[in-house]
Amino acid sequence: MKKEVALIFFYLIFFFFFSSCKEKKIDLGKDIIFKKEKNISYGTDPEQIMDLYIPQSRSNEKRQVFIIIHGGGWRGGDKSQLTFFTLSMMKKFPEYIFANINYRLASATNYALPYPIKLKISVRW
Repeated sequence: MKKEVALIFFYLIFFFFFSSCKEKKIDLGKDIIFKKEKNISYGTDPEQIMDLYIPQSRSNEKRQVFIIIHGGGWRGGDKSQLTFFTLSMMKKFPEYIFANINYRLASATNYALPYPIKLKISVRW
């Protein structure tokens, strides 16, 4: 009986932990809140995805956008490496939109340039 209760408790904790991680808002304090959209496709290749952070504050003005592109010499890297940097920039520029992107990487079959930079944009949100 105790094992069943412990198992149920473990599953409840596991469920609450993962359901809370899917929050669509990021609160950075001082009334700085961003709406978060993860893994939005911006091209025809599955590697062409971005995380988009949109300020929650209402404004009728056009907003400027920071596009965060990870390094890696076209051969490696991932947008997740710059998440902390993106969050720190969001604190400094709370009225801007942020796009933290991945791009196609070169590989043994898809050689360096121009493969990573060929782009057909089709963003919808």
